[in-house]
Amino acid sequence: MSHIDAKVDEIFAMLARGSAKYENNAERSVSQLEHALQCGQLAVEAGETDETIVGALLHDIGHYLPHVEAVELINDNLPRSSRRSHDVVGYVYLGKMGFPESVTELVNAHVDAKRYLTATDSTYYDQLSKGSKNSLRMQGGPFTPEQVTKFENNPFFREAVNVRIYDDKAKVVDYNTRTLESFKPIVHRVLAAHA
Repeated sequence: MSHIDAKVDEIFAMLARGSAKYENNAERSVSQLEHALQCGQLAVEAGETDETIVGALLHDIGHYLPHVEAVELINDNLPRSSRRSHDVVGYVYLGKMGFPESVTELVNAHVDAKRYLTATDSTYYDQLSKGSKNSLRMQGGPFTPEQVTKFENNPFFREAVNVRIYDDKAKVVDYNTRTLESFKPIVHRVLAAHA
């Protein structure tokens, strides 16, 4: 087994354990795994690049890491003043695994993309689920005009916004998606291309 195969297997083993409800306050909710698969599926259907598909599939990977491992990862790789939320944990974890910035930045920016969209699209907030509205408040609320400009200068700005839109849509109970295994070749290709 190659080192890339081992990394892909580790990630997919974590995803396969994602049976917890995605939004605990929802009456009917998808699991974390179903949410990830729906995000990946939406990216595939939109004709996104392999990197964006992987970013969509793995955008919440920071939720999957055991708490102790996540804390150690953050403490070892970021200044103490850094945010320690799931997007940052996922960004650091996938970077350590060897994923390119074209993937890690989508994971890192998917929360900021929600803040961006609430600041720039007057209809966006009303479309958010109750859970997303609650988390938006904890994440700092809509961006200021200065934050909007800074976010638009991110080289992966468009892809991050797309991943955010897939994230918002990927909460459909009983949605028929590809299998988790079907995403393995895509993830493997992305890692191999940047090894």
